[in-house]
Parts: sequence; structure tokens; C-alpha cells
Amino acid sequence: MKTLIEGGRIVTGDGSTDRPGNLWLDGDRITAVDWDDTPAEPDVGVRIDARGSVVMPGVINNHAHGCSYGPLFPSAAPALPRDKVRANLDRHLMQGETTTLNVCGLTTPDEVAAAADGHPLRVAASTGHFAPTVAAAQAVDGAGLSEKHIAMTAEAAVAAGAVAIGEIGSGHTLGGGGQDYKYIPERVKQATGIDIGVDIARGLKLTVLAGRYGGVEGEDLETVMERGGLTGVISVDELRTLISDTVMPPIAHALDEFPLATKFAAESGLPVMFHSSSVSRDALLAVAREYAGKATLVAGHANHNTYTVDDSVATARQLRELGVVLDVSTLDGVLTRWRNDMDRTEALASEGLIDTISTDYANGHWDSILEGIHYLVSHKFCALAGAVAMATGNVARNYQALAGDRGLLQAGKLADVVIADAVNPGRVQTVLIGGEVVVRSGWPQWSRAA
Repeated sequence: MKTLIEGGRIVTGDGSTDRPGNLWLDGDRITAVDWDDTPAEPDVGVRIDARGSVVMPGVINNHAHGCSYGPLFPSAAPALPRDKVRANLDRHLMQGETTTLNVCGLTTPDEVAAAADGHPLRVAASTGHFAPTVAAAQAVDGAGLSEKHIAMTAEAAVAAGAVAIGEIGSGHTLGGGGQDYKYIPERVKQATGIDIGVDIARGLKLTVLAGRYGGVEGEDLETVMERGGLTGVISVDELRTLISDTVMPPIAHALDEFPLATKFAAESGLPVMFHSSSVSRDALLAVAREYAGKATLVAGHANHNTYTVDDSVATARQLRELGVVLDVSTLDGVLTRWRNDMDRTEALASEGLIDTISTDYANGHWDSILEGIHYLVSHKFCALAGAVAMATGNVARNYQALAGDRGLLQAGKLADVVIADAVNPGRVQTVLIGGEVVVRSGWPQWSRAA
């Protein structure tokens, strides 16, 4: 059946095309982009009026968590409840995503497929099944692991359908955000009975990391203890040991993953996404130098908040020179501002150092990719065509096994299409996957049955 999306502002995902036009679909494929007045065709089955809207490819998210029934994060925390996983999938789709890559790493492809069964969102699996990954997970958590996960190999995961490698390292195993909102608060509570917020947890963490990893800035431990109401409840030395014993054990194991994963990326031809932060910076630069031109390396969340603003830019420049793909994550930094802001993203955008945009997870508080795009465009860091490409065509180009047949409004590509408000593309109106409308007028058009 032919579908005509007419009168919209067509942004094709190639990074430059942004002009009024009409989009033609036939079944699950795009057949044409028409830049002229639409001729009357009696055999058009569905007409969608896109006047006043922007029409773009479906968003491709190359860094998401919580989209599987398997272990959560590369720390292999227990799997989320099934209702929460399905709610995460719903939310990704309502935010304009049509393809999402679950990068929890130690999940298996069948666990990702089971979560997405019956849901219109296209969800794919990655692999991080290397021995150091398991060791890092067990050093900090590992409660979600079974013998199946421990026995799985990267080769077997790819044979079973994994389309990418990663996330290699994580905020939970490399002193990132997962420590702030999960492990440090849990262990401080166990030791003191006091609930601390993510800001205090992050402050405590940075006192341990500062001095060990270049670019990490931290306060005096006693100052953070005072702000967190911990003074007199636990000694300075006891707290320093507790934080060090929580943050440090998985780091060495997680860094050991980097050369193994990169070697496998070169051999398999699949892209590999790394946890990029001040802690992993040197390991990432080392594999980038060794494998420059031999594998597709992606620096996940190059805007990580363990970097200073200047260090995020300096590191991105070095990685760009080595051919590494620079990804930024919205996290909660666009609108929510729970524990992140846009300072590093703005600095990277100002220098033209963003290739792709993803969400990551931010403990479930992530802001949408299209909200991130609207921020960049409305603050004049880039034009809409270039920003949309960061979430569509650029991702497809670097993740061929995930999205090589989509990401562009071009004849022959899959008919995954988003129609959104032309002034604020973060306001999604209609989503089509394979030519089928799954979101209409901002409302879901699919069954929520698990």
C-alpha cells in the first residue's frame, strides 16, 4: 500500500538536506522523495499531512540500557522487572526512536529479543562477553549473572545475533555515574544508616579518584562529609576506605577489556563502543592508536561528567585525529538536570566534535535524543540537518549491522520515519516503523501486552 507524507520539512539524515517536500512509501520501503508539488494519485492508500512539521528518519539510539530481560549494565546488576523494561521500550519509541541498541553487554541476544517480542521498536543486542567484563561485574555487583551469562562468549553472541560490541566498561565499573546513584549510596547507607544524594555520592567518589586519574577534580573529603551529614557518624579513614573499596576494585578489570574488545572489533568488523571518561581516557587512547584505521571505535558519552570541560574537548580532539567516532549522550542533562548539564556538550558542539547522539540511561532519567537535538539547534550550535544526522545517518554509517538499511530518507531504505514539530522536534507527533504508524498524534498505536 502506498503512503504519502506530504507538505513537510524534509530532513533526510544526510547532514545537509533540509527543504520542503513529500515522502513516498510503499509497504516497508521508501520509494521517493518528491521536491515538487504532489500530483494527484488515486492509488495512494494513506495520506499524512505533515505541513508545519519536520519529517526525518527514525532515530537510531546506539547507547541504551534497560531494554533487556538480562543483567542490567556491564556491572550485571539484577535484571529490571518486566513491566519496567516494557515501559522503557515504550518511552524510547514515543521519543522518536525506531531502532535502539541495548548495550548492557552481559545480556544475551535471546534476552533482548524476548523483551522486544511484540513491541514495534526495533531492539538489537550488543556483546561485552569477555572474561575481564565478568570479573569487573563480580567485583562491584554481578548479582544478575547466571552460568549462561558467564559461559557466553563474544563470538557466540555475534553468531546469535549481536550487532555491536559494548558498552566496554561502564559508569558502574569505571567510577562513573552508576557509582553515584547506586553503589556508593547503598554502601554508605549500610555503614551509617544515612541516605545520601547523588551529589554527595559523586563528591565522595571524586575524592578517591582525584590524584589517581588526570583531569579529575575533587573536594576535600571532610568538606563532602560535612555536606552529607556524615561528620561524627563515621571516621574520615573509614569512609575513605569504604569509598575506595566500592569504586576501585572493578576498574583494573574493566580497563583490561579495552584491548580484547578492540581486537575482536577488528576481527569481526563490528563497531565497539567504550565507556569514555577521565578514568578510561588513557586506555581508550592506547587502543585507538594501535587500531587506527583497523576497526570502528566509538567513544561513548564523550561529554562524561568526570571530564572537566577543557579535558573533554582536548580528549575528543585526540580521539578524532585517530579516527574514533565521538558520541555524546543526553543523559539527564538537557531538561531534567538531575546530575548532568550541557556544559561539556556545548563545548564539544562548538568545536564540531560530535558525530552521534545517544541517551545512555541516567538511572532511567534520560532526556530524549530529539530534545538534545532541539537544544543544539535552538542554541545555534548547529543546523537542524546536521543535528538530525547525528541521530540517524551518522549512526547508520558507523553501525552497519545495526542500521545499514535505514537512517536516511532515501529510495530503498526502510520506511522508519518520524514526524515532529518543526519548531521543536522534541515534540514527536507521528512515528512509522516499516511503513506502519505506531505513534499517531503523540499517542501509541500498539498493544502494551508483554
